[in-house]
Amino acid sequence: MTTRFFFPALFLMSRLSFLHKFILISALFIMPLVGFVYLLSSQMALDSQVASKEMDGDRYLAPLRAALSHAIEEKIAAHAHYVHGAAPHEMLPGRPRSTGMFSSWRPSTSRSAPRQT
Repeated sequence: MTTRFFFPALFLMSRLSFLHKFILISALFIMPLVGFVYLLSSQMALDSQVASKEMDGDRYLAPLRAALSHAIEEKIAAHAHYVHGAAPHEMLPGRPRSTGMFSSWRPSTSRSAPRQT
């Protein structure tokens, strides 16, 4: 029963020379490898695009983190002023000023078209 299954392969291999057998077997082993490398490289390209978008988002959100921190400090100072009646400049000495907070922000130069699904 197993000889019937392999009969076409045995017939083909018996008619080929050693060079042609070597080429055929090499091609059969290399084809899946080439397919795998293609799929791997396309996935790596997609991952690279996603990482680039994440870096753009991080650059966009960096000044907002400083603004959030400043807003929380201001809320604490306002609450302390309301509860304790102290002057606002005494509440948080040495805190950064809000002027120039967004000076480090740069718009992203890489624009990509929105993906349509």
